Amino acid sequence: LLQHQELQQQGKLEPYTSEVQGRVIFISHQWLGYEHPDPVGEQFSVLQRVLTRLMQGEIVCVESHWNQQMLTGRTVVVTGVEWKAALPHMYFWLDYAGIPGITVREANDAVKKAETLAALQAAVESIPAYVEWSWLFIVLTPPAEHKDTQAVVDYSTWLRRGWCRAEAMARLLARDSGPMIKLVSAEGTPELIPSYQAWFMQPGKGQFTCCWKNHLFPQEDKETGEVINSSKVPLFCSSAKCLMVRIGSRKISDTARLPIMTRREASPVTAIPM
Repeated sequence: LLQHQELQQQGKLEPYTSEVQGRVIFISHQWLGYEHPDPVGEQFSVLQRVLTRLMQGEIVCVESHWNQQMLTGRTVVVTGVEWKAALPHMYFWLDYAGIPGITVREANDAVKKAETLAALQAAVESIPAYVEWSWLFIVLTPPAEHKDTQAVVDYSTWLRRGWCRAEAMARLLARDSGPMIKLVSAEGTPELIPSYQAWFMQPGKGQFTCCWKNHLFPQEDKETGEVINSSKVPLFCSSAKCLMVRIGSRKISDTARLPIMTRREASPVTAIPM
């Protein structure tokens, strides 16, 4: 899996335009390493295999999780014929490919590094917009081992991960909160999962890498005086407060129609053709 700048140089990224509206798949996943999201391609190979099976019609249908069927008394089904017709024309968005990162070359060039950091910040703050512009939201969580911590990463850890929670919340609050699909194995059958589970996944209570590494920063909560163990304080101060105001000022039944955009304009989004 190549980084954003490499894919851009190779001409493998496509800018988001009205022509690809309704044809973008957002991939939400937990990184398997501190420096690279998928060091040996475990997650990406599962994604490729499942999408290939769907395009070839090997999977008869994808339907709602049994728990959702019991709670709502109904099920949503996407047939194999529908997948086979739609997927060849789709694009997908993945954080490592869609967000600029600091390469070795840029790390040694102060000007380029500053430019990339600004682009990175703009892209991160635009993730809710990327989620909203995507027709399909895939939760990619095959069990795998984290390269640096040797901990098992799977769907249960995705549910606890702060950034994954933020993406799920963005999906819930998108104006057109379309389907979410969970992929846990290459040969298994994907299943639709409800976006409303994000109500129980508050991003601020999730786990972040900086906290795992015990990074302490001299920034205190003005109300409690506690030191905040996160380098992402500015981002959460600007976006989380806005999010909470929007949630608090609307009835729950109205939140699915809210535009999930930050105050600044969204950074241009790029996606990879299928």
